[in-house]
Amino acid sequence: MIGMVSRREVEFAIDEITVTGAREAVLDFTKPYFMESITIVSRAPAEKSRAMAVFSPFTPGVWAALVVSVAIIGPLLAIVNHFTSFCLGEKHRFSTRDFAFNMFRNLVVQGNLISSARWPLRCIFFSWYLFCFYVCALYSGTLTAVLAIPAFEKPIDSLADLLRAVKEDGFSPLFIHDTSNVHILKEATSGIYKEIWDRFEPDSGYVFSANEGVDKVLTGKFGFINAWLASEIRISARGKEKYHLARQTYYPQRYGVALHSGAPYLTVFNKK
Repeated sequence: MIGMVSRREVEFAIDEITVTGAREAVLDFTKPYFMESITIVSRAPAEKSRAMAVFSPFTPGVWAALVVSVAIIGPLLAIVNHFTSFCLGEKHRFSTRDFAFNMFRNLVVQGNLISSARWPLRCIFFSWYLFCFYVCALYSGTLTAVLAIPAFEKPIDSLADLLRAVKEDGFSPLFIHDTSNVHILKEATSGIYKEIWDRFEPDSGYVFSANEGVDKVLTGKFGFINAWLASEIRISARGKEKYHLARQTYYPQRYGVALHSGAPYLTVFNKK
């Protein structure tokens, strides 16, 4: 449409035409009649698989600490048992394997088959029982909460989320070719705009209309950067449950009517 106006094939053009410096060099624009921000359109987050949910209550560091604790407690009890037996002149009854097996039984709530009248062993037993109680309570409570609430993929709600998705999940930014949204990022010299643009793939990242953009979002991992209202209208027509609009918007843009350079009716348009 910009080309048609500049070639004087039409008198003026009204659409979602953003007022930019490059366009104002060859055309005249009316005063902006509408302003809106840019958003990011992506697929609706899918529900995560629960196959590994049993490990989700604790972080890898906590699981590693539990493994180390189970590995240490058996030898520790065996050493204390051997030392007290030596001091009392008695023969020790239980092996390292017995202690390790029964402490593991206690951790998985299967009970302990070992008892002792010696206070050093009783103190360690009590401490281990208390430790196991807290671990089991935290694990079962957290696992119940995890399984009760559906878990979804992290949505793209900002440019920072888009950059993370590009780096970690294989997403690609998607733009309408030769629009102000492209030039904003393309001309950036630093910051998140430049980081996103540096990872942009022109061969797969350009579309030629908003309709094509929202349709392409459903075909793969794309974050379509486009005007908010134009995106909202199109995803509403296609089914909002299929899409996700970013909660954060950025860079408000102005729409104007594009006229011939020096058009005498510019003043009339501005009044109306």
